[in-house]
Amino acid sequence: MPDEAHADYCRADYTRADVYIDNFSPLLAKLESLGTVSCALTRRYLTLGTRDANSGWRDKEWTEIDVEGAMIPKTSQQTATKVGTYVRNDYLLLTQDGFREGDELEDEAGQYFEVKGTREHMLGDSFSHREVDLTLLPAHADVTFSTYTGTFLVDDARYRTKVYLDTYWDEANCEDDLGEELTVVAMYESPPYPLILEFLSAEPGDTDAILSIGKPESTAIIGHDHIAFGYNEKVPITIQAINKTNLTADKAITQCENEIRRICQTYPLGSLRMLETIRPATTKPGTTLYGAEYVMRYTRGTT
Repeated sequence: MPDEAHADYCRADYTRADVYIDNFSPLLAKLESLGTVSCALTRRYLTLGTRDANSGWRDKEWTEIDVEGAMIPKTSQQTATKVGTYVRNDYLLLTQDGFREGDELEDEAGQYFEVKGTREHMLGDSFSHREVDLTLLPAHADVTFSTYTGTFLVDDARYRTKVYLDTYWDEANCEDDLGEELTVVAMYESPPYPLILEFLSAEPGDTDAILSIGKPESTAIIGHDHIAFGYNEKVPITIQAINKTNLTADKAITQCENEIRRICQTYPLGSLRMLETIRPATTKPGTTLYGAEYVMRYTRGTT
């Protein structure tokens, strides 16, 4: 269920009404009097659903919730918040309602915005309000799911690599501190939602590590008749994980790396796969998403 913004940030003896009256209501009224867009809004709370067997991406499911706040466009200036505000994206939303990266916001004019980040502001030990970075979606399409099916998959290096890893992956070789097998998911890179949501599932332990498979670097092999008879391909694979109870991200990534190496060494024939480059790929969009990028090199025919 969507979070209540005040629940984790206010003192136990404070109710939402108390905080709203103490600080945010006057701020909202002042912004509105200065001409800043302030209106009833709709939060589209994003959760992940069914996973596609081919791409590994999950269905996007939306829950609409009425929220309240003030939207400040990037081109405007105001000092209602004393020290002012910095609008990083197209708009900045000031609100007491809960948001997280990947959510969408719909305004009264029917425009859609994507949430790119959030920051909480405190007064003492009590929650005051939240800043939400918004990017305008001028060509919004309510796409929830893309099923990857068709004959084109045979020539998709991401699909071939995913099938290879899924076929030979041994879950017993990756475990947490309690000896429980890790849930490792192979999927195409750049899903249509923030990857961090894969680790924030409503079901604890749903995803422990991700093998994110990117588009390949492909070089044709030309024969004496000047016709391509094969391809040398390099497919990037980024192993990603977060720190969890009874499991550090580094341990999960290292075990997954060892398993990929085992697969390449044990089953090298067919497309002659080899594991090459290794480099760190850690990002910090709030919760640190640890990662390491590898390159799988192989040669294949034209069919």
